[in-house]
Amino acid sequence: MKFTQRPSFFYLLSFIEGGTVMVAELLGAKMLAPYFGSSLYVWATVLAITLGGLALGYFLGGVLSYRKKGPEVLYYVMIVASLLVILMPFISKFVLEFIGNRALIPSIIVSSLLFLLPPVFMMGMVSPLIIRNITTDAEQAGKVAGAVYAISTVGGIIATFLTGFYIIPTFGLTMPSIITGIVLGIIPLLLVLRKFMFGALVWVGIAGWAFWKNTRLDADVPGVKVQYMSEGLLGQLMIVDYPNYNKDGSVGEGINRMMFVNRITQTVYNDRVDSMKYFSYIDYILTELEDESPGKKVLLCGLGGGSLATELAQKGFQVDACELDARIVYTARTFFRL
Repeated sequence: MKFTQRPSFFYLLSFIEGGTVMVAELLGAKMLAPYFGSSLYVWATVLAITLGGLALGYFLGGVLSYRKKGPEVLYYVMIVASLLVILMPFISKFVLEFIGNRALIPSIIVSSLLFLLPPVFMMGMVSPLIIRNITTDAEQAGKVAGAVYAISTVGGIIATFLTGFYIIPTFGLTMPSIITGIVLGIIPLLLVLRKFMFGALVWVGIAGWAFWKNTRLDADVPGVKVQYMSEGLLGQLMIVDYPNYNKDGSVGEGINRMMFVNRITQTVYNDRVDSMKYFSYIDYILTELEDESPGKKVLLCGLGGGSLATELAQKGFQVDACELDARIVYTARTFFRL
């Protein structure tokens, strides 16, 4: 059995590629959540697009593996795939802002095709190219293919647990996507650096731009200020200040501060009237508890901005709140006077 390079090196690339596929799949589903939630439609689409992209990649990778000899094609494919993973958060934002408010199921499918399919398709090409570069002996091809796909799958399993249980809850979506793309592309980039110097500079420039862009809080509407934005366990969390408008449409004094979780309004605070009782359910609950004596204990499952917790505490109740996401507790205390 002859090797073009040491097989352990290509197995490492396979491991990284397998992990990246699963990271991209999980991130893609969470990127859709602010617009479409985490419904069955979202997960069915993400799974189908991922499998479809891999199938197309496997086919084209198999064709290329026998038309193009040498590992350079493999490296270029991984570099392009890495750029697409790095850019996933930004492409998804652009796409979803454009079509996110249209018909539900077509929007989910089209969005996934535009920002999830390309990187998965490119990564699907990797395994056939790796198999071609490891062996030139047809009798050993089955054994090599089995090893490559097994190692790739193990990488995917580890990445799935690590991403789902730690990385996304801790670091959100954008930075993990950028780092994952860099991990996927850095080794192939170094290997073709001398022949691909201009491309290397482009790759570094795009990665640097992604890091810079991730540090900015943008508001596209005049008078609107984004106070806080992050991604984590429950998805995207934003605290946004909107101006108060007079009846004639002019901008008045004060602000409306809003908490959004996955673009869904959770809490509204109006500093003009110093009130967070924007939603009618707060008054309804307070009315139902009028006959209860102060001092009783109340358990809230979910905190939001703390509007209900604050009102109950002011009525003399002892309030405990359960909240899964520590960011919500932080923002309630920092921005909503909890």
